[in-house]
Amino acid sequence: MKRLLYALAIAVIASFVAIHPGYAARLKNAAALAHPSTDTAAGANKTDHHQTIADQAAKGDVEAQFQMGEMLLPPHHAGTVKDVKTAKNALVWYMLAGKNGNLPAALAAAKIYESLGATKQAARWWYRAGQLGDIAARKRFVDLFLKGGAFGIEGRDGVNWLTEWALTTHSPVVKLALGTVFEQGVSGVPNYAEAQHWYLDAALDWSPEAMVRLAEIELRQPAAWRLADKEKDADGHWSGPAYRTIRLSGRDQNGELDLGRSAIAQEESTSIDHMAFMRPGMVEGEDWLVTAANLGMIKAKTALGLAKLDGITLPLNEPEGVWLLSQAACAGDPAALTALVYYWRNSNALSAWTMAEVATRKGQVIPQETWEQLSKALSARQITRAKQIAQDWCPQN
Repeated sequence: MKRLLYALAIAVIASFVAIHPGYAARLKNAAALAHPSTDTAAGANKTDHHQTIADQAAKGDVEAQFQMGEMLLPPHHAGTVKDVKTAKNALVWYMLAGKNGNLPAALAAAKIYESLGATKQAARWWYRAGQLGDIAARKRFVDLFLKGGAFGIEGRDGVNWLTEWALTTHSPVVKLALGTVFEQGVSGVPNYAEAQHWYLDAALDWSPEAMVRLAEIELRQPAAWRLADKEKDADGHWSGPAYRTIRLSGRDQNGELDLGRSAIAQEESTSIDHMAFMRPGMVEGEDWLVTAANLGMIKAKTALGLAKLDGITLPLNEPEGVWLLSQAACAGDPAALTALVYYWRNSNALSAWTMAEVATRKGQVIPQETWEQLSKALSARQITRAKQIAQDWCPQN
């Protein structure tokens, strides 16, 4: 009897063991669904966390935008881009965060652009990082700007950094660049007084380019009435020239055009006889051009030659003007070559054709109507002669 009970017990246990593995697996799956394991929960939480950051970033959260960029391309790898597509995706988030005031994001965007070879775009983000307080970023922006690797000075902050650098280095190159910024204008508004100040500073450091720029501003100054009676202080010491801008529509008491002379005399309580009509910048402008030309600045010779030929910018002096332009043309200056073509066109067609040939060889485009005009004024033999002269003209160039 006992043996029979043992046999039944063994059979029941054996049957249970046979079905247990499948049953246990189902239990495990059910348990996993009801009570996730640590690894599963961590993965799910990570996905949910990522979705949360993405949602926050899309809604404009600056820190979330930075984190989205960081997950795609960490900032410390921003300067060595290997996967361009990933870098560009990260760049989108870094730019959004940088625009919204996140300094690390702006720095990362600048580094990514530099790594991609987009220097001007990089300069824009170095500028943004500089606005957010990074001193090294400001220096990098100024470096790129001075090398022509930026879209421009970007804004008032860039002007301030460039000014600081000019005062720190005393470099005529930086001063010249600053003068150019003011002459071209910040936000589209030129400041010729500031440009003149920095050009003068650079010119005094013997920068020929600055001398030419300064002269151009000086020579553009409008005519003025000089008031001799207003040039002394209370102690009788000379205090410098006193100018009043002419008034193009000004008339005297008889209705005669006098460029504002009588009105200015009355307003300033001075004698009309003590007023002189002058071009304040004419003498100074010519002096700077002469100095630059003597230093070998070809552009100065061209500017000086043109000014002496037009008879308005400077007193008319055709022989000297042509000689200066010929020197500049011999050095290959395209503006001088073109000017000589038009100067000789109506009076010496042979010389004009010669200059046109040289100008063409230097890459200048002479209008077809000019060639037609010259061809009508010259015989075939003269044209051949002009071409021969052009071949040997100024052979060192």
